[in-house]
This record gives sequence, C-alpha cells and structure tokens, in this order.
Amino acid sequence: MIGLDIGHGPDIDRKWVPPADELDPSASLPDRPPSTLAERAPVLLAVAVGFILMAVAIVLLWRSSMGNPAEPTVGPPGGGQQPGGALASPLPSPGFVDTTSPQPATPASAQRLETASPVVQPEPTPATITIAVSASAATIHGLTAEAAAQALRDALTSLVPGQRVQLATAPGQATIAIVQNAPPGYRSYVIAAAPLAVVTSPRLALTGVSRDQAERLLRGEIRDWFSAGAGITLKVEPLALSSAPLAGAQPVATYDSYDALVAGFTDHPGGVALVPLSEVDWRVNVLAVDGIDLLESQGDLSAYPFGQRLVAAIRADQPQDVHRAVAQAFAKLGWPHAMPALTRVGIAGDLSPVSGASPGMLADIARLVSAFDLAAISLDGHATSPGQGGTPSPPLASGDLAVELARAGIDAVSLAALSSQEAKAALPELLGALHDAGLATTGAGMTEAEAREPLIVERNGVRVAIVAAHTGPVPSTSTTATAPRPNRVTPSALAEDVRRAAAQADIVLVLLYHGEEGAATPDSDLIAATHLAIDAGAEAVIVSDPAGIGGLALYKDRPILFGIGAVTGNPAAVELRQSAIAELVFDGDTLIRLRLHGIESGPAGSPRLMSGDEQAALLDRFWRLSPMPADQSR
Repeated sequence: MIGLDIGHGPDIDRKWVPPADELDPSASLPDRPPSTLAERAPVLLAVAVGFILMAVAIVLLWRSSMGNPAEPTVGPPGGGQQPGGALASPLPSPGFVDTTSPQPATPASAQRLETASPVVQPEPTPATITIAVSASAATIHGLTAEAAAQALRDALTSLVPGQRVQLATAPGQATIAIVQNAPPGYRSYVIAAAPLAVVTSPRLALTGVSRDQAERLLRGEIRDWFSAGAGITLKVEPLALSSAPLAGAQPVATYDSYDALVAGFTDHPGGVALVPLSEVDWRVNVLAVDGIDLLESQGDLSAYPFGQRLVAAIRADQPQDVHRAVAQAFAKLGWPHAMPALTRVGIAGDLSPVSGASPGMLADIARLVSAFDLAAISLDGHATSPGQGGTPSPPLASGDLAVELARAGIDAVSLAALSSQEAKAALPELLGALHDAGLATTGAGMTEAEAREPLIVERNGVRVAIVAAHTGPVPSTSTTATAPRPNRVTPSALAEDVRRAAAQADIVLVLLYHGEEGAATPDSDLIAATHLAIDAGAEAVIVSDPAGIGGLALYKDRPILFGIGAVTGNPAAVELRQSAIAELVFDGDTLIRLRLHGIESGPAGSPRLMSGDEQAALLDRFWRLSPMPADQSR
C-alpha cells in the first residue's frame, strides 16, 4: 500500500534520499514539518519544572511542620522554656502572671514536642488546705487549740485567696494539725508555750545542766549535786508542785503552792523541782537546760523540753508554698507570743584604784559587765590617794579611771562613798571626767540637792532609778548646802529620797555605804535604814562595803544584800579580796532573778571572775552569813 502511514506523508520519502554529511538527521528539512518530539519538548519541560517545584514546596512544608531535630531549643540554666522555641527568662514567682511582654503563639506540633520531653515541675500547692485539732492539744494562756485553728484558717484564707482553707476532723490526714507535740516527720511551728522552769535553792552555785541531767535530777537518779557540777557535796532531793508533777518522778515532798515550795527549800537545801515560769521570782535559782535560759531568752526556746506547747505541725510531704504561707500567717497573727523583754541590772562592789587606773584593769570582767542593760559600780572613800602636799593623785584627775570604767561597760557610778578630804576636793573634776566619758553619776553633786537627786534611766521601756547614799555617822564638820559633796543622809532622809524616786520610776534600787571601814555584821542603824528604804518603795537594797561579802536578808519579800565586797579589794586576806557582782533581772517591775557572780582580786588589783569551785565556796560563806531566814524578816 503506497503512502499509508499515520504520519505526514513526506516522512517516508527520507529513505529515498541519501543523507548529506553536513546535515543533522534530526534537523527539520525544508521539505518536511518538525518532529512530534521536538514539538512537545517545551510542554514536557514545563511539566517537569512544575513537578520539581512542587516537590521542593512539599519538602519545605514538611520541614516547617516537623521542626529541625538537629538543633533542639535549650533554655538558660535555671530558667524555663517559652512556647515556640524562644529562649526563656527566669520563671516568675508562683501566682505571678506577666502581662507586660508579648507571648508568642505555639504551633500544635511544637506543643507535642515539648510534651514529649519530660520536665520536672515543683510540687503544686494542694487545692485545699485542711486544718485539724488534736484532742490532746492544751490550752495555753487562754488560747485553745480550736481558737488557734480558726485564727490560722482565717489568716491563710486572706494570704492564699486562690485556695480553699477549711477545718477538718482527722489530724492524721490534714495538711496542718494543731497538736501539743509534732509527731516524727512533721515540721512544727510553735503557737504558744507554757514552760516549766527547773528550779533549785539559790544556795547552789550552778547555772545550767543538760536535758538528761535535768530529767535524772528530777527523778532522783543523780544523788549528789557534785555529780551535776555544783562544786559542793549536797544530797539531791526531788520536790514537786501538785500542779506540775513529772511523770515517773517520786518527790520527797509535794507542795500546793509556789510560796510553800520556796519555804520548803529551807528544809531541803538540795531540792529541785519544776515550776511554771509565770510563777518564778528571785527566791529560787532557775537552771538553764541545754543552754536554754528562760530568764535571759538564750537559746532556742521552742526546743525547751519541759512544759506544754501548742504547735502547728505540717506533714513533711507538703510543698514549700504551704510552709511559706504558714510562716506568713504566724507573722500576721503575732505567733508565737514574744517573751517579755527582761531588764538585767548589774551592781558591782567598791572600786578603789589606789595604784592608779592601769589600761585593761577591768578587762577580765568586761564581758559580764557589758551584757547588763544597766551596770553600776561604786567608788569608795579611797578612790583618790593623796599626792604631794595633799593634792589628788594624777590617775583620778587625768580621767584615766573614767575611760577604763566606760571601756569595761559600766554605765553609772555611785559616788556616795567618797569620804576623804582629797576625794571631796577632787569631786568637781571627777564629775567632769566621768561625764566626759559618757558615764552617769549619782550619790554626789555640786550642791546638796544635786547630791540627793536619784539617777533615772530607761531600759526596755522600764524606768529604773538608783538612789545612792552614805548612811554612816554624820561628820563633825558640817558642809554648806552649796558645796560639792557626797550624799550623806539620815535613814529618814533616805526614805524621803526613795519615795521621790518611786514617784518617777518603775523600779527603785538603793545603793548604800555604811561606816568608814564597814563592819562584819550589820548594825541596827543600817538595818533600820534598809527597812525604811523598802517601806518607801525600794525593790532591793545593796550595801557596798570594802569589809567583804555579807549575807542576805528579806524584808517584805524584798532582798537586802549586806555587803558585796570591793572589786579591787585587799589582796592580803581572802575575805577582803573576794567580792561579787549582783545580777538583778526584772520582768517589768517584778524581780525574778537575784544571782551573785563571784569576783577575785589579783595581786595587782585587777579583778577576775571566779571558777566554779571558787563560786561555790563564796556562796557557801554568803549563805552562812545570812542573818535570818525568809520567814523572820517580814
């Protein structure tokens, strides 16, 4: 069949013509149209390019949806990770929402990726905080456990408004339990406490024991006070108040009242007992337990082992947010109720630096003296020794003595004992030197009225007055009312000075000097003067006497110390070189502690604190010199 083909007819004719060397067989010749492949090439090329572009687009879209696994996003140390892979700033505090900076959107796939990576989050605060009361919880100072739970609930509700705070009935399952003592695994916050003080006779030269010693003493397991460190051999006798028994103890005597217990120490000088702190006064010796002294706010009072407590106990598995909220609630409620501010007063004996004021002469007692809220000392009649021609010695005139007193922590100086003519002549200069050193003075002045003026200072919100006077025989030569002089008065005039001080102060302390050289025992005039002073309002009377340590007497339940010796005594005799610093601690205007700190004067006249054994011997002599028992001086 000629010319039968699906193509264009002339194509077949190519076989008839021999190919020319200079022509490409695929080239279009003038005698025929282009080939089908050549005609479709542009279309095929466009389609191929389209497919390639589509493939590229698909790959890019896939990568953008899956992220880049080779470069994970890491937040800064300690910070969080913001959505969308941005570096995060530190997380805000709980409950804080930052609305000031823009928050980038997070694709769903990115959220899934973040979820797949575990992140440790702090334990959230429970949605409901429950508070339950233990049936055994005590009522302390009128505060019941139920009232404490309600007050804590109300305080927490205002502090964590986004959470529910409610009372519950099962303490073991509650977030917070109001109990007497927190069980193991709980953290406790003390709401209120009613401690029981470990007390002994003030005759014991012992200030503290361990908890184990205290428990064994109260149970009679330690039989001699020497074994507890008292420095003397004395039988231990457990005593008890009927209102404060100790489980397992077998007291040799039980008393119905605190006054009866105090009187019982006369028959049982080695007695030891537990007494509510609210009843303690100066007539007993309160022992520190494990370094916790209830009368000086020393140590962690929440760890004191004796007495009742009301605490909020929080389970150990609770998040820190709960503990922080409870601490804030306690601060808002004023829990625990603060111990009252106590006022510590220290009274030292006579100082007679006849050899001059050497630098650091009081350094060994400075730590004790500087710890008092108010420290006073007396300069005796020989505070100045005569120089050539009867002139005052340079140490007093130069002010070195005043500097040493201030450096040791002395606040006030009594000048009532100045009796020598040299001392009186130097009085104006002495007053100036003491005042220049920042020391207050009492018991002397440029006029009679100034000499009789009490010193009044305020400590811890309590006004303390010191009246200093010389009650010895009136000198034969009179002094005009306008001449510099020490305060030398009769007992009746002393009582008048005390009444005037009591009208201006909460506490009145009287410092007396009696006689030129003192006496071994108080005479009737001195006893009368001390009684008149207490009748006029004095809380205590302390007699400073270079003759040495005297004894203690009570008058209307107030103490009279008949001699505390000289700080710089005569080194020739033991009795004269030993003295004491009387520590008086007041709760408001109530005397709750009277303690003697023994002082030994060295060969050079510099005083030092006694050792334990020396202190025990001093107190033994002090109590043997005490002229009368408590019930005979009222």
